[in-house]
Amino acid sequence: MTGGYVEFFNLEERPFSLTSDPRFFFKSRSHGRALESLTFGLRNCERQLVVTGDLGVGKTTFCRTLVDQLRKHVPVSFVPNPLLTPGAFARLLEEDLGVTGLEELAARQREAVVIIDEAHLMPAPLVHQILALAARQDSRFPCLRCVFVGQTCGNLVRVGIPELDELVTSRIRLLPLGREECASYVDHRLSVAGAMHRVRFAPRALDYIFALSGGVPRLVNLLCERALQEAAMTGSEAIEPATVDLAAATLQLLRSRSRKFRWYTKRVS
Repeated sequence: MTGGYVEFFNLEERPFSLTSDPRFFFKSRSHGRALESLTFGLRNCERQLVVTGDLGVGKTTFCRTLVDQLRKHVPVSFVPNPLLTPGAFARLLEEDLGVTGLEELAARQREAVVIIDEAHLMPAPLVHQILALAARQDSRFPCLRCVFVGQTCGNLVRVGIPELDELVTSRIRLLPLGREECASYVDHRLSVAGAMHRVRFAPRALDYIFALSGGVPRLVNLLCERALQEAAMTGSEAIEPATVDLAAATLQLLRSRSRKFRWYTKRVS
């Protein structure tokens, strides 16, 4: 039914796909400040920065947006999955940065940035390797800056390795969307997907989406995606609260949920 709603609303693509695409990055107050803070810190050669956020708040899309921006100015290595051996990590860095070894980077007097997503999953050997790289940085070694991005509840510093925590110079938190931001977020994604005002979410429907999602972007995407499917199946061009209710029921999204969201137990294809 996904193709059906894209055709029904005459869209260019799915506006609420869970794929982390920088084109859909929404500069909310929290995400915008985080991007500015990181850019400022990296420009001033801060070497260890941490970005945290709850599940579904848009950390990976944030990472990919940051990568796109930074690559215009410095070599960047993006590590989407940190479950790597030290050897695999070193090879990834060398490939991304276009060198045969970090010593070559030093010889070129080049600066570089490493962005590690899902950093709360880093195995201890990888943390030790990053510590070793940090220890080697002096006036003769380039400014190799690391951005660790992970879940708020995750432990970015493994027990017994407090040294990494001591090296962190900036800590940034990504927050869910506010009510007005939630409506703007929906409009933004529809615009990128080529909606051109062909899709209309009633204000009360947006209120309902915000209440159910708590402003968590991933939940907003799931609800809007399913609501568009429901609307297309009934031939409705407007998304009303009843449509959102059907979407929530299909997703088995609980209306009364804990702050750390309980979201859905049934994935929709």
